[in-house]
Amino acid sequence: MNDDLSVAILGWKSLRTTRHSLETYKAAGLFDCCGEFFIYYNQYSEEDRRLGEEMGVRTLGDGENRGNWGGQRKILENAKNDYILFLENDHPVVTSPEETRYWMGAALELLKSGRADMVQLRHRQRPGDGYEFDKFFRYHYVRELEDRLENAERLLPPNYGRDTLFRFIHRHVRPFAAIRRSISALYLEKHPERVLPRWIRREGDFLIVDSRILNFSESPFMVSRSFYERLSSFAEGHPRHRTILGHQELEYILNCRWWRRQHFRIAMCDRGIFGHQRLDDSWRPNHSAFNAAILEDRA
Repeated sequence: MNDDLSVAILGWKSLRTTRHSLETYKAAGLFDCCGEFFIYYNQYSEEDRRLGEEMGVRTLGDGENRGNWGGQRKILENAKNDYILFLENDHPVVTSPEETRYWMGAALELLKSGRADMVQLRHRQRPGDGYEFDKFFRYHYVRELEDRLENAERLLPPNYGRDTLFRFIHRHVRPFAAIRRSISALYLEKHPERVLPRWIRREGDFLIVDSRILNFSESPFMVSRSFYERLSSFAEGHPRHRTILGHQELEYILNCRWWRRQHFRIAMCDRGIFGHQRLDDSWRPNHSAFNAAILEDRA
Protein backbone atom coordinates (compact mmCIF):
# COMPACT_ATOMS: atom_id res chain seq x y z
CA MET A 1 0.00 0.00 0.00
CA ASN A 2 1.11 3.54 -0.82
CA ASP A 3 0.18 5.13 2.51
CA ASP A 4 1.27 8.63 1.50
CA LEU A 5 -1.02 8.71 -1.56
CA SER A 6 -4.58 10.06 -1.61
CA VAL A 7 -6.90 8.99 -4.45
CA ALA A 8 -10.02 11.08 -5.05
CA ILE A 9 -12.84 11.13 -7.58
CA LEU A 10 -14.47 14.39 -8.56
CA GLY A 11 -18.13 13.57 -9.11
CA TRP A 12 -21.19 15.37 -10.38
CA LYS A 13 -24.43 13.38 -10.59
CA SER A 14 -24.03 10.45 -13.08
CA LEU A 15 -24.72 7.64 -10.61
CA ARG A 16 -24.52 4.84 -13.19
CA THR A 17 -21.12 6.02 -14.35
CA THR A 18 -19.81 6.44 -10.81
CA ARG A 19 -21.07 3.02 -9.74
CA HIS A 20 -19.44 1.37 -12.75
CA SER A 21 -16.09 3.05 -12.08
CA LEU A 22 -16.18 2.10 -8.39
CA GLU A 23 -16.93 -1.51 -9.29
CA THR A 24 -13.84 -1.59 -11.52
CA TYR A 25 -11.76 -0.07 -8.70
CA LYS A 26 -12.89 -2.73 -6.30
CA ALA A 27 -12.21 -5.54 -8.78
CA ALA A 28 -8.72 -4.17 -9.55
CA GLY A 29 -7.79 -3.61 -5.90
CA LEU A 30 -7.33 0.14 -6.36
CA PHE A 31 -8.54 0.89 -2.84
CA ASP A 32 -5.61 -1.15 -1.48
CA CYS A 33 -3.09 0.92 -3.46
CA CYS A 34 -3.47 4.15 -1.50
CA GLY A 35 -3.59 5.58 1.99
CA GLU A 36 -7.04 7.09 1.53
CA PHE A 37 -9.81 7.12 -1.07
CA PHE A 38 -12.81 9.43 -1.26
CA ILE A 39 -15.27 11.07 -3.63
CA TYR A 40 -15.87 14.80 -3.64
CA TYR A 41 -19.20 15.73 -5.24
CA ASN A 42 -20.23 18.96 -6.83
CA GLN A 43 -23.90 19.44 -5.86
CA TYR A 44 -23.75 16.63 -3.31
CA SER A 45 -27.05 14.73 -3.05
CA GLU A 46 -28.64 12.10 -0.87
CA GLU A 47 -28.30 9.63 -3.77
CA ASP A 48 -24.55 10.31 -3.84
CA ARG A 49 -24.29 9.64 -0.11
CA ARG A 50 -26.22 6.37 -0.38
CA LEU A 51 -24.07 5.15 -3.27
CA GLY A 52 -20.96 5.81 -1.18
CA GLU A 53 -22.38 3.82 1.72
CA GLU A 54 -23.34 0.98 -0.58
CA MET A 55 -19.88 0.83 -2.16
CA GLY A 56 -18.07 1.39 1.14
CA VAL A 57 -16.30 4.61 0.20
CA ARG A 58 -16.12 8.01 1.90
CA THR A 59 -18.09 10.80 0.21
CA LEU A 60 -17.86 14.57 0.65
CA GLY A 61 -19.37 17.65 -0.93
CA ASP A 62 -21.91 20.39 -0.61
CA GLY A 63 -24.73 21.91 -2.63
CA GLU A 64 -22.54 24.10 -4.82
CA ASN A 65 -21.33 23.26 -8.33
CA ARG A 66 -17.75 24.54 -8.42
CA GLY A 67 -16.70 23.14 -11.79
CA ASN A 68 -13.69 20.88 -12.25
CA TRP A 69 -11.02 23.23 -10.93
CA GLY A 70 -13.12 24.28 -7.95
CA GLY A 71 -13.85 20.65 -7.15
CA GLN A 72 -10.18 19.74 -7.39
CA ARG A 73 -9.28 22.49 -4.95
CA LYS A 74 -11.82 21.08 -2.49
CA ILE A 75 -10.19 17.67 -2.96
CA LEU A 76 -6.84 19.23 -2.14
CA GLU A 77 -8.29 20.78 1.01
CA ASN A 78 -9.64 17.43 2.21
CA ALA A 79 -6.79 15.12 1.17
CA LYS A 80 -4.45 14.25 4.02
CA ASN A 81 -1.44 13.22 1.92
CA ASP A 82 1.16 15.11 -0.10
CA TYR A 83 0.62 13.04 -3.25
CA ILE A 84 -2.78 12.95 -4.91
CA LEU A 85 -4.28 11.03 -7.81
CA PHE A 86 -7.14 13.08 -9.30
CA LEU A 87 -9.87 11.07 -11.02
CA GLU A 88 -13.26 11.84 -12.49
CA ASN A 89 -16.23 9.54 -12.18
CA ASP A 90 -15.97 8.33 -15.79
CA HIS A 91 -12.45 6.91 -15.40
CA PRO A 92 -12.80 3.13 -14.92
CA VAL A 93 -9.83 0.87 -14.33
CA VAL A 94 -9.05 -1.21 -17.44
CA THR A 95 -6.10 -3.25 -16.09
CA SER A 96 -5.67 -6.31 -13.91
CA PRO A 97 -5.06 -6.08 -10.14
CA GLU A 98 -1.38 -6.92 -10.68
CA GLU A 99 -0.93 -4.23 -13.33
CA THR A 100 -2.88 -1.69 -11.28
CA ARG A 101 -0.74 -2.29 -8.21
CA TYR A 102 2.47 -2.06 -10.23
CA TRP A 103 1.62 1.16 -12.09
CA MET A 104 0.33 2.91 -8.98
CA GLY A 105 3.51 2.19 -7.06
CA ALA A 106 5.80 2.98 -9.97
CA ALA A 107 4.06 6.28 -10.68
CA LEU A 108 4.33 7.40 -7.07
CA GLU A 109 8.01 6.49 -6.95
CA LEU A 110 8.63 8.52 -10.10
CA LEU A 111 7.21 11.62 -8.39
CA LYS A 112 9.00 11.02 -5.09
CA SER A 113 12.35 10.62 -6.80
CA GLY A 114 11.91 13.87 -8.70
CA ARG A 115 12.17 12.21 -12.12
CA ALA A 116 8.75 13.54 -13.19
CA ASP A 117 6.58 16.49 -12.28
CA MET A 118 3.31 14.79 -13.09
CA VAL A 119 2.14 11.31 -14.13
CA GLN A 120 -0.78 10.71 -16.46
CA LEU A 121 -2.34 7.30 -15.86
CA ARG A 122 -4.76 7.04 -18.75
CA HIS A 123 -4.17 3.90 -20.77
CA ARG A 124 -2.27 4.69 -23.97
CA GLN A 125 -3.94 2.00 -26.05
CA ARG A 126 -7.41 2.07 -24.45
CA PRO A 127 -8.28 5.73 -23.88
CA GLY A 128 -12.00 5.22 -24.57
CA ASP A 129 -14.61 7.36 -26.34
CA GLY A 130 -12.88 7.09 -29.70
CA TYR A 131 -9.90 8.82 -31.25
CA GLU A 132 -9.39 12.17 -32.95
CA PHE A 133 -6.30 12.15 -35.12
CA ASP A 134 -7.37 14.33 -38.04
CA LYS A 135 -5.14 17.28 -37.13
CA PHE A 136 -2.13 15.01 -36.60
CA PHE A 137 -2.37 13.69 -40.16
CA ARG A 138 -2.30 17.18 -41.65
CA TYR A 139 1.38 17.28 -40.70
CA HIS A 140 2.61 13.78 -39.85
CA TYR A 141 2.44 10.11 -40.72
CA VAL A 142 2.98 6.91 -38.77
CA ARG A 143 6.32 5.10 -38.96
CA GLU A 144 5.29 1.94 -37.07
CA LEU A 145 1.70 1.65 -35.87
CA GLU A 146 1.22 0.62 -32.25
CA ASP A 147 -0.07 -2.93 -32.56
CA ARG A 148 -2.00 -2.82 -29.26
CA LEU A 149 -4.10 0.17 -30.29
CA GLU A 150 -7.73 -0.95 -30.26
CA ASN A 151 -9.64 -0.59 -33.55
CA ALA A 152 -7.34 2.16 -34.75
CA GLU A 153 -6.79 1.33 -38.40
CA ARG A 154 -10.43 1.83 -39.34
CA LEU A 155 -10.15 5.40 -38.00
CA LEU A 156 -6.95 6.28 -39.88
CA PRO A 157 -6.62 7.67 -43.41
CA PRO A 158 -5.53 5.18 -46.10
CA ASN A 159 -2.13 6.88 -46.41
CA TYR A 160 -1.43 7.00 -42.64
CA GLY A 161 1.88 5.17 -43.10
CA ARG A 162 3.61 7.39 -45.66
CA ASP A 163 4.61 11.00 -45.98
CA THR A 164 2.93 13.18 -48.59
CA LEU A 165 3.71 16.49 -50.28
CA PHE A 166 0.70 17.99 -48.51
CA ARG A 167 2.10 17.03 -45.08
CA PHE A 168 5.62 18.10 -45.98
CA ILE A 169 4.40 21.57 -46.98
CA HIS A 170 2.26 21.93 -43.85
CA ARG A 171 5.18 21.03 -41.58
CA HIS A 172 7.38 23.68 -43.15
CA VAL A 173 4.78 26.42 -43.52
CA ARG A 174 3.42 25.97 -39.97
CA PRO A 175 6.30 24.48 -37.94
CA PHE A 176 4.94 25.43 -34.51
CA ALA A 177 1.55 23.91 -35.27
CA ALA A 178 3.32 20.78 -36.51
CA ILE A 179 5.13 20.47 -33.16
CA ARG A 180 1.89 20.83 -31.21
CA ARG A 181 0.07 18.25 -33.35
CA SER A 182 2.90 15.75 -33.08
CA ILE A 183 1.67 14.59 -29.66
CA SER A 184 -0.69 12.03 -31.22
CA ALA A 185 2.43 10.01 -31.97
CA LEU A 186 2.21 8.99 -28.29
CA TYR A 187 -0.85 6.92 -29.09
CA LEU A 188 -0.20 5.92 -32.70
CA GLU A 189 3.48 5.06 -32.77
CA LYS A 190 4.90 1.84 -31.37
CA HIS A 191 8.05 3.74 -30.35
CA PRO A 192 7.15 7.43 -30.00
CA GLU A 193 10.46 8.15 -28.27
CA ARG A 194 12.26 7.24 -31.50
CA VAL A 195 10.03 9.45 -33.63
CA LEU A 196 10.19 12.48 -31.30
CA PRO A 197 13.47 12.07 -29.36
CA ARG A 198 13.70 15.80 -28.70
CA TRP A 199 10.46 15.76 -26.70
CA ILE A 200 9.97 12.18 -25.54
CA ARG A 201 12.35 9.82 -23.79
CA ARG A 202 11.85 6.44 -22.26
CA GLU A 203 12.59 5.81 -18.61
CA GLY A 204 11.92 2.21 -17.69
CA ASP A 205 8.24 1.50 -18.30
CA PHE A 206 7.38 5.18 -18.63
CA LEU A 207 7.58 7.75 -21.39
CA ILE A 208 8.70 11.17 -20.15
CA VAL A 209 7.11 13.83 -22.33
CA ASP A 210 8.07 17.50 -22.43
CA SER A 211 5.17 19.88 -21.74
CA ARG A 212 6.29 21.71 -24.89
CA ILE A 213 4.21 19.22 -26.86
CA LEU A 214 1.89 17.67 -24.24
CA ASN A 215 -0.94 19.84 -22.94
CA PHE A 216 -2.13 19.72 -19.37
CA SER A 217 -5.01 17.28 -19.14
CA GLU A 218 -7.50 16.40 -16.44
CA SER A 219 -7.35 12.80 -17.55
CA PRO A 220 -6.29 10.72 -14.50
CA PHE A 221 -3.19 12.48 -13.17
CA MET A 222 -1.00 12.05 -10.12
CA VAL A 223 0.93 15.00 -8.69
CA SER A 224 2.48 16.27 -5.51
CA ARG A 225 0.50 18.81 -3.51
CA SER A 226 3.19 21.44 -4.08
CA PHE A 227 3.15 20.99 -7.87
CA TYR A 228 -0.62 21.27 -8.06
CA GLU A 229 -0.51 24.41 -5.92
CA ARG A 230 2.06 25.88 -8.32
CA LEU A 231 -0.26 25.26 -11.27
CA SER A 232 -3.25 26.58 -9.39
CA SER A 233 -1.37 29.71 -8.35
CA PHE A 234 -0.55 30.51 -11.98
CA ALA A 235 -4.15 29.87 -13.00
CA GLU A 236 -5.51 32.19 -10.32
CA GLY A 237 -3.48 35.04 -11.76
CA HIS A 238 -4.40 34.33 -15.38
CA PRO A 239 -8.17 33.83 -15.75
CA ARG A 240 -9.55 33.28 -19.24
CA HIS A 241 -12.60 34.56 -21.04
CA ARG A 242 -13.38 30.99 -22.07
CA THR A 243 -15.14 29.10 -19.28
CA ILE A 244 -17.35 26.07 -18.81
CA LEU A 245 -20.76 27.41 -17.82
CA GLY A 246 -19.12 30.28 -15.99
CA HIS A 247 -16.40 28.24 -14.25
CA GLN A 248 -12.70 28.87 -14.80
CA GLU A 249 -10.99 25.58 -15.69
CA LEU A 250 -7.35 24.54 -15.45
CA GLU A 251 -7.29 22.90 -18.87
CA TYR A 252 -8.24 26.16 -20.57
CA ILE A 253 -5.89 28.33 -18.52
CA LEU A 254 -2.80 26.10 -18.51
CA ASN A 255 -2.76 25.16 -22.17
CA CYS A 256 -0.83 28.28 -23.04
CA ARG A 257 2.66 29.56 -23.80
CA TRP A 258 3.62 29.54 -20.11
CA TRP A 259 2.93 25.80 -19.79
CA ARG A 260 4.89 24.98 -22.92
CA ARG A 261 7.87 27.08 -21.82
CA GLN A 262 8.16 25.38 -18.43
CA HIS A 263 9.28 22.10 -20.01
CA PHE A 264 7.55 20.13 -17.28
CA ARG A 265 8.27 16.41 -17.31
CA ILE A 266 4.99 14.56 -17.81
CA ALA A 267 5.27 10.80 -17.37
CA MET A 268 2.97 8.42 -19.18
CA CYS A 269 2.76 4.70 -18.52
CA ASP A 270 3.64 2.45 -21.39
CA ARG A 271 0.23 0.92 -20.74
CA GLY A 272 -1.68 2.81 -18.04
CA ILE A 273 -4.52 2.09 -15.65
CA PHE A 274 -7.63 4.08 -16.56
CA GLY A 275 -9.92 4.35 -19.55
CA HIS A 276 -12.78 6.75 -20.20
CA GLN A 277 -16.37 5.55 -20.21
CA ARG A 278 -19.51 7.53 -19.46
CA LEU A 279 -22.77 5.62 -19.02
CA ASP A 280 -25.05 8.54 -18.09
CA ASP A 281 -25.72 11.66 -20.15
CA SER A 282 -22.82 13.91 -21.05
CA TRP A 283 -22.89 17.72 -21.11
CA ARG A 284 -20.22 17.82 -23.85
CA PRO A 285 -21.88 18.42 -27.23
CA ASN A 286 -19.30 16.31 -29.11
CA HIS A 287 -19.79 13.30 -26.83
CA SER A 288 -21.82 10.27 -27.89
CA ALA A 289 -23.85 10.51 -24.66
CA PHE A 290 -24.66 14.23 -25.03
CA ASN A 291 -28.08 15.33 -23.80
CA ALA A 292 -28.82 19.04 -24.20
CA ALA A 293 -31.50 18.88 -21.52
CA ILE A 294 -28.94 18.55 -18.72
CA LEU A 295 -27.17 21.83 -19.50
CA GLU A 296 -29.72 23.79 -17.51
CA ASP A 297 -29.20 21.54 -14.50
CA ARG A 298 -25.43 21.99 -14.65
CA ALA A 299 -25.72 25.76 -14.79
